[in-house]
Amino acid sequence: MSGTTASINVVTFFVDLGPRPGGFDEFAVLEAMAFSARQSLPGCRLVVLTDQATTIPDSVGADEIMRFDIPRERLMLCRMQAQRAFLASSLYDAPTTFVDTDIVFNHSLMSVFDHPFEVGLTYRMDGFCRIDGQVINIPINGGVMFFQPDQRKPALAYYQRALKAHMTQPEKYFAWGGNQIALLDAVGREAFFNRDGDDTVIDGTRYHFFPCETFNHTPPADAIPGPDEAQDRLVLHFKGKRKSAMADYVAARWPG
Repeated sequence: MSGTTASINVVTFFVDLGPRPGGFDEFAVLEAMAFSARQSLPGCRLVVLTDQATTIPDSVGADEIMRFDIPRERLMLCRMQAQRAFLASSLYDAPTTFVDTDIVFNHSLMSVFDHPFEVGLTYRMDGFCRIDGQVINIPINGGVMFFQPDQRKPALAYYQRALKAHMTQPEKYFAWGGNQIALLDAVGREAFFNRDGDDTVIDGTRYHFFPCETFNHTPPADAIPGPDEAQDRLVLHFKGKRKSAMADYVAARWPG
């Protein structure tokens, strides 16, 4: 798709880390996400950000592959750097969503871009996680993010703030966990929790905060819904052991 403008950029980060616990195939997860993108977002451009060694199978149907030096001990920091590099590239010429590989585009996302934001983030108010034995609330979820095509400067500025915040963390967070903290710090924790609605300006950046319930929904791990039950969710996020149910959901959602 090089040289043509896509309806939307679907940008994901994928590095082959070898066999994974949980009984699922990370490549099959990537393929399921890509298939759902083709179904729900006709004309999309699928971009995979990866390292120098990972082989992206033809079955994924990637339109563009951007390669970076990615040491494993800095995996999530490098993910953020790669995402910023995409925003600085000529491929950022259309509405853009950054997504994890384990999501399913249940319906079109194009209505998201009717909102006049510069940076679009998904959130849940109960985003509690355990880091170093402490439970903290990190409401911003980096699994689904949105960027308007004509807002390169504020998008890059947001990522620059996030990278600066990430770099101040202990190095052990560069591999895992630190990026989500940095995405919130780039907004400002106090500013986020005290914001005046989901469409708001904070320190000169116009954000729209999209609730995960609709735009980045994680179903119960022990009760994965069928397509009829999940019809109101635009995006489903098959985190953790839910990944093993992802292919079956996609097959039921688009039979044949």
